[in-house]
Amino acid sequence: MEIDNLSLDELKKIDTTTLPERERKLLKKRKKFLKKQNRREEDNRVIINNEEKRKKKTFITYSIILVVSLFAGYFLYSTVKSPTGNVVENFELTGETKEFTMTARQWKFIPNTITIDQGDKVILNIKSVDVTHGFAVPQFGIDARLIPGKNARVEFVADKKGSFPFVCSVVCGAGHSGMRGKIVVE
Repeated sequence: MEIDNLSLDELKKIDTTTLPERERKLLKKRKKFLKKQNRREEDNRVIINNEEKRKKKTFITYSIILVVSLFAGYFLYSTVKSPTGNVVENFELTGETKEFTMTARQWKFIPNTITIDQGDKVILNIKSVDVTHGFAVPQFGIDARLIPGKNARVEFVADKKGSFPFVCSVVCGAGHSGMRGKIVVE
């Protein structure tokens, strides 16, 4: 009898009482082999099914993260944080764009006073004519490096009123500590 091509169900239907001992043993081995194979196939199906579930969970998790990130980005975009750390809800420019040209040289800024209105967008084009200087206005989160002969462009929004000092933030020589000025926001 050819048992290699029979399924486990077909093998179970065979009456083994009429078979010789040798064939009964072969039949028993074949059934055992097919049972193991079926278990392995079932295990593989479970593994594949678990893998598919894991992929779905991963996809859902990443989708949720993406949606939350988009909402967070929208919220952050709609709320401007000023360089001073004060949160200004839905801040809009109420003034003009004002542009100034400045010169930095040992040991002064020209001009050393800049007057603007609250809400103005300010653009400072600063050029060092002698050595490397710095330009820092901590209240607006500004700290620019001024390389000799190159223009540095500094932009900010004057989001609060007051008088705000600016200083050279790079040691530039004996008069460095006196290299100051102020931004007046009205």
